[in-house]
Amino acid sequence: MSANGLDPATQLKPYTALTANLVATGAALPGNTIHAVATVTGGVPGEQQVRFVEVAPDGTETVVQDWTDASALPDQASPDAEVETTPDAAPTGDAAPTGDAAPTGDATPSVDATPTTESTDGNPAATPEATSSQQIGDGLELQAQTPADAVETEQPTQYGQAIDWTVPDNGSTLRADVRDITLLTASASVGAPEPPQILANVGGNTTITEGEAIPVYSVDVAEPSDHATITYQWYVDGAAAEDATERTFSPSDLAAGTHEIHVVVQAALDGLFAQTTSSNAYLTILAKAEVPEITGDLPQSAKYTVGDTPTALVVAATTKVGTLSYQWYANGTAIDGAVGPSYVPSATAAGTTEYWVVITSTNGTSTASVRSATTTITVVSAESNPEQPGGSGAGSQPTGEDTADNSSPLYPVVSEGNAGGEGSAGGNTGGAQSLPDTGMSATTGLLAAALAATLLGLAAISRKRTHFYRAGGTVRLPEPSLRRTR
Repeated sequence: MSANGLDPATQLKPYTALTANLVATGAALPGNTIHAVATVTGGVPGEQQVRFVEVAPDGTETVVQDWTDASALPDQASPDAEVETTPDAAPTGDAAPTGDAAPTGDATPSVDATPTTESTDGNPAATPEATSSQQIGDGLELQAQTPADAVETEQPTQYGQAIDWTVPDNGSTLRADVRDITLLTASASVGAPEPPQILANVGGNTTITEGEAIPVYSVDVAEPSDHATITYQWYVDGAAAEDATERTFSPSDLAAGTHEIHVVVQAALDGLFAQTTSSNAYLTILAKAEVPEITGDLPQSAKYTVGDTPTALVVAATTKVGTLSYQWYANGTAIDGAVGPSYVPSATAAGTTEYWVVITSTNGTSTASVRSATTTITVVSAESNPEQPGGSGAGSQPTGEDTADNSSPLYPVVSEGNAGGEGSAGGNTGGAQSLPDTGMSATTGLLAAALAATLLGLAAISRKRTHFYRAGGTVRLPEPSLRRTR
């Protein structure tokens, strides 16, 4: 190089290989437009170019933006950056040739020669230095010196190109190619990361009651083959849950009702991301059951005769929360099958039984109950019930021959007979006498019967036979054993 008039020390610069970096931001979903930035590093400064190519899954390439000179990226260049010094720039000075000029003779200084000045004593002076001074008093100056050969450090400037790319729906990726004057190239690609593959989904329906533990939901995701970063975000009723960014999630502070829960799994790679949404899980939280309110209670007691059909016992109740159920009890024992709001007690046998019903409100696993009033049911036999026809207290009708209509009044008649036979005295032939219907009223007949009974009690008639007759028939009563008294 020296033979050609070049100075390797100043005109030979190391070559840094080209590299390309491609970064995109946004959701790499089909139809979305993302912003991609290609950055060039290395190569010959000022000679880099960039192009963008869309690569289909089958390898087909489509140029999206052809070769374009790389330029300082506005969002990355430093405002204080100075223009880069040309590697072959010559030192300043009239005698200095340009970096490309060939030497013209011995008097021509080399490219690294610098002009000098002589001191007053004839010795060469030191290389001039740029100085700055500040007066500090009494004619003294404080000087700061900068060597003439010092090189100021330049702020790094990023060069490249940017593009807005609409993500196709065929799985294509975006590639950035870079080159310089040497025609050496480098590439970098971005594309939608693989959507996360959910192995075990959320889903399912769960029902609990207020106060019970809320279940823990989880999702299992396959390891991404492209080494994308996996993140999670859980949602409750369509809103992102706070601090719910793990693989598992247990919601809190949920009111009674049905809630929808799902998770969005995201894979991020090179600024792009792809998402997969899990299936929905539904959580139903039931309010606690409330104690039922009895609006119609049982009577205090009732009385029946064996064989009667008792009136049904009925209770009425309401509840604000839950479903009502019933269980009837007899003397403290649950009655099998008696699970409705009404119950008909039994009257098949005499006795006393206490009945009540327990009303329960159920909502999920929560229950609340209330007991009705107690009702006492008494069942008596027909013989011991004075209010029942035919019972002893009601004056059951006497037994005997009865050929007449039972609705006709009885009329007494006393007939005499001798001791040796029935009805032989007084012209009687014995037996019951039939009297014609007199047309007496029922009231008169009853009074007559009462009078006759009194007379019979006072009379002591031996071997007398007393008969009662009705219109249209005769009733014979047993013969009294009475003595005649005078």
